[in-house]
Amino acid sequence: MEPEAAPQTHARTEAPLPSFIESVRNYGIFTLDTHGDIRSWSAAAEGITGFPEHEVLGRDIAMLHPPEDLQRGGPQQLLARAEERGRLEIEGWRLRKDGSRFWAEVALVPVRDDGGHLAGFAGLICNLTARQDADDAQRRLTAILEATPDLVMFADLEGHILYANVAARRLLQDRPESPLPGRRVANNHPAWATALLLREGFPTAIREGTWRGETAFLGPDGREIPSSQVLLALRSPSGALELIATIARDISEQRRTEDLLRFVVEGSRALTASLDSQMTLENACRISIPRYADWCAIELLEAGELALAEVAHVEPVKHALMSELRGRRVPLEPTVPVGPQRVSQTGVAELVTDVTLAWLRAALRDEEELRVERELGTASLMLLPLVARGHTLGVMTLGLGKARRWRYDAVDLAVAEDLAGRIAIALDNARLYQQVQQAVRAREELLAVVSHDLRAPLNTVALTASVLLSSLPREETQAPVRGRLELVKRATEQMGRLIQDLLDVTQLEAGHLSVEPHPFDLTTLLREVCETFQPLTHEKAIQLGCEVPQGLPPVLADRDRTFQVLSNLVGNALKFTPESGQVKVRAEPLSGEMRLSVADTGPGIPAEQLPHLFEPFWQARHADRGGVGLGLAIARGIVEAHGKRLWVESQPGAGSTFFFTLPTADASQLH
Repeated sequence: MEPEAAPQTHARTEAPLPSFIESVRNYGIFTLDTHGDIRSWSAAAEGITGFPEHEVLGRDIAMLHPPEDLQRGGPQQLLARAEERGRLEIEGWRLRKDGSRFWAEVALVPVRDDGGHLAGFAGLICNLTARQDADDAQRRLTAILEATPDLVMFADLEGHILYANVAARRLLQDRPESPLPGRRVANNHPAWATALLLREGFPTAIREGTWRGETAFLGPDGREIPSSQVLLALRSPSGALELIATIARDISEQRRTEDLLRFVVEGSRALTASLDSQMTLENACRISIPRYADWCAIELLEAGELALAEVAHVEPVKHALMSELRGRRVPLEPTVPVGPQRVSQTGVAELVTDVTLAWLRAALRDEEELRVERELGTASLMLLPLVARGHTLGVMTLGLGKARRWRYDAVDLAVAEDLAGRIAIALDNARLYQQVQQAVRAREELLAVVSHDLRAPLNTVALTASVLLSSLPREETQAPVRGRLELVKRATEQMGRLIQDLLDVTQLEAGHLSVEPHPFDLTTLLREVCETFQPLTHEKAIQLGCEVPQGLPPVLADRDRTFQVLSNLVGNALKFTPESGQVKVRAEPLSGEMRLSVADTGPGIPAEQLPHLFEPFWQARHADRGGVGLGLAIARGIVEAHGKRLWVESQPGAGSTFFFTLPTADASQLH
């Protein structure tokens, strides 16, 4: 019974094999003879390659290999290796029926007969194109991450770094090839940045998927590197949090640019704080310290020499050392190749990134300066010409000590040159302001002399002329003498008015022009003005009219000053009105004020001259030079001192009308 049962068992074991082979879908199963010709071909192999069984049976397996593979030995070489090793597993490109390629995993096993002789090969083929595409995408992504200048890192949920690109390795440690993975993310940040990430960054990224902010990393030398950082929470398809990714950008240059711009703005503000030369020099030196320099020195160019005018240093001891040289003067030498002397002569800035003893000896011919400079221990320098309005005023030198971790570069030089230009303008403005102040003081002293020392003899001349006129007999024979005495008297009166005008304009510019308002009758004053100028109208046959309505209310003003305003306006109108012309003086009450006007039939005023009409000492190009151009300026100053205004309306060929207003007096001011 037992011998008969064995074949049945063998049959039951072999029967399911074909159905099992056909049920496998991911792997195509095939067999080959010893020459590599296909003997069997599963349905899965057809699905992977596109070749049906009837088209491949008896054909060489080489039909699936691309040309370049065949040139390297193709399937025959693979079969030989499989026979030698007993099993071969490889990956490579294979061809489908339509000619397209797919990435395949192939396994070959030699099959032997009962005598141990090679009977053929059994093979498996699997399409790995999707995996290959994923691997290619992974390689491309890795290449992009490695090439990007931004820092990119991935960390697990415990904060251990799993991946860091080249930029991260370069930023966070000395050697880019050194292993960052394994280190904790927190170890790469200063304490304040770690606190920000733990308090705000990670919770927000986990909750919302992303977080963006400004943090800092710790460089290999321990310094903080400001960064713009993004955190990304990476989750699995099921939503479980898997990784935290960070992308960061070094914003050191951006921060540096922002700091430099703030430095320039703050420096400009400090430079405009004073017009005193010494204060400007002190501000110019101190705005650079300590943010931009450890020390500063300003040398001014005076009579072919450089004079050290101001110094500053962050360290008090070294500041005192530099102060010993303050006021020291060094004659310019055209042969000096570098340093302050060269910069002052060429007007070109000089950047010394690394200061050497050779440079110091070439730049500083004075042994005392050389000694001080060596004691300062300067590592980097910028020498900047102070040029304003085309003139070199001097040289500003900024220095960094050896303790600094950075050195000046071209960016620093560009910013410093801009600042030096502003400093030069501030110094030049201070110098011009001092010159103006000196001129003003000189003018005031001169006017004081004029008002005191000149008025006395003029008064004597006028008084003498008046006495002689009163004592002169009325005979006809004395008429020539009387005429000359009257001429002397009018000349002294004119000079007296000129002196008063000069004093008034000085008070006006100083803001000290005073008025003493009191209520008075304007009608009487207007008639006095017209009567005063009546004799002058006869010479040119000009009609001078005074139009005053009945019942004018009194005005609240300085009577003498109002007379002065009207006299200036009427006298000016008579001067520019041609023969047989007209000048009219009017007054009309308005709401709460009185408007007065002086109109003439003269040639009018060109539009381009109107803006300058009330400037002191200004006169029209073709004007009669009988005065010095102060009348209108004084008139406006007097009116404005009353809190009112004076203006003109004029058209060429149609005459001019000057208007001004005065306050009227109410009932309470009349008593």
